[in-house]
Amino acid sequence: MRPSRQRIDGRHEGYVTYSQTQSRYFAYPILSTNHILRLLGKYTTLSYCAGDPKETEIITVNGIHFNAFANLGHALRQARHFWRDKFDGQELLLWADQICINQSNPSERSHQVGFMAKIYENATQVLVSLSSEGDRTGGLEWISRTIPPEVIYHAVDAFSRCSPGKPELLFRDFATGPILEYYQYVSPVDDIHVSWTTFVETVLESPWWSRAWIRQEFILSPNAYLMASFEYIHWLTLASVLGAVPPGFSRQLEMKNTRCSYIKCLVCAKQPDHERWYNRNVVRKLMAAKIEWSNGLRRTLMDWLNDVYTWKASDSRDMIYASLGLASESYGLRPDYVRNKSIEDVSIDVAIAINTHYGYLATLELLKYVDPVSTRPSWVPYWQSKQHYISRNRGRKKHHKYPLLKSDLLGRKDGILAAQGTFHGAAYWSPDADEYGKRTLQTSKLEQLGADGARPGDEVWMLYGCCYLTLLRPKGKYYRFINLVYGQSLAPLTDNALIEEVIALTEANHPIISYIEIC
Repeated sequence: MRPSRQRIDGRHEGYVTYSQTQSRYFAYPILSTNHILRLLGKYTTLSYCAGDPKETEIITVNGIHFNAFANLGHALRQARHFWRDKFDGQELLLWADQICINQSNPSERSHQVGFMAKIYENATQVLVSLSSEGDRTGGLEWISRTIPPEVIYHAVDAFSRCSPGKPELLFRDFATGPILEYYQYVSPVDDIHVSWTTFVETVLESPWWSRAWIRQEFILSPNAYLMASFEYIHWLTLASVLGAVPPGFSRQLEMKNTRCSYIKCLVCAKQPDHERWYNRNVVRKLMAAKIEWSNGLRRTLMDWLNDVYTWKASDSRDMIYASLGLASESYGLRPDYVRNKSIEDVSIDVAIAINTHYGYLATLELLKYVDPVSTRPSWVPYWQSKQHYISRNRGRKKHHKYPLLKSDLLGRKDGILAAQGTFHGAAYWSPDADEYGKRTLQTSKLEQLGADGARPGDEVWMLYGCCYLTLLRPKGKYYRFINLVYGQSLAPLTDNALIEEVIALTEANHPIISYIEIC
């Protein structure tokens, strides 16, 4: 059974109030009379990693036994401990997704997810649970114990005043030098070995950082506290500590300190673990995004989708949907769990929306190289896949002479992109080797064909609505997009004369213009 809720905009929405129970188990009344407008800035949200759905525990909501994720139960206990420590005697008004959203109802789920951004934006703060029941302690406590408050305050102040639009400055030593100095010269030698290792294993390696939805939950909230076991710190404190630790930190400490006997010590590790450094950079990137947001900077949906391949979600569609609430421009897309769409369907929707928003074949200019054996639509970026190579730094500026394309040329729901353009020859091996002794591909119009994945028989086209020559591979009555054609500068090959030619010929309905379909 599900507890009743009062919803935003006339629907029902649940807010759980904290009960002063001493038990491991919880009994919560759920508010059903307060409108959301009366609760703005008065409630706290909870962010956690759901974990294994088979691991559950019982909580009581409105007198009804509720089967909650075990990690949610752990997060509730952390929230209770945090609240008693900082706001003892005050009521805790808490929003938790598993309790407040009926996950089994696709219609309600679509509706609720559509305004989750507002829920987190209008909260007082978010409490982030980085741990699970039984995890080792000490990952956060040592920071406040060993680093003086004035040192952290200096770093936090530097971070809060960081220049907008320059996230690369967030972690330079000038902002956090005092913390680094304290690490190297003041912090107890014996303590740093175990403490730093525990910090990495329990905080930086928490599965929470890779969860898709946490970006929205963390970045949009006005304030955030991070909880590991029953320790907590302000998020800027963690950002400051990470900012103070440059690459090679372990080696610097090893030079200052004697090696310890702790076999798993990361300070004494001869080689830094690549995955651990990579995860630290993921955490830093998230911290930088929150500071950017606090400074008023906003990103489009495409900007957010650039990072999706590092995210994880039990429902692969959430890799896309989790970005919508963060985007300054989401191209009219909304979460839709009702129609049972696959991730491929959602990716096609995103590609059509991007092309429609920019009015030209923007998705083709994002693709760097498409796996020729893939059965997915080749013109559609699959942001969540490392195998579908996307140029994450390529510009998205429409050529000023292209008129907006008609809707039937921007992509179809069945995965077909209807296009028109001019044919510029089929690829074949050049008779002579290049200066390095290798044979290259060419066409009747191009002396050297530069495109990863090209093979004889591929065709070069100038498509109407694209600023670059494209390499297509015939497949029955269709074509598959392989790559953009590159010049000697290793940049996509473009020519204003070719663009103007294809525009003029298309608008004149010239017979040289061919209509093709890309699958």
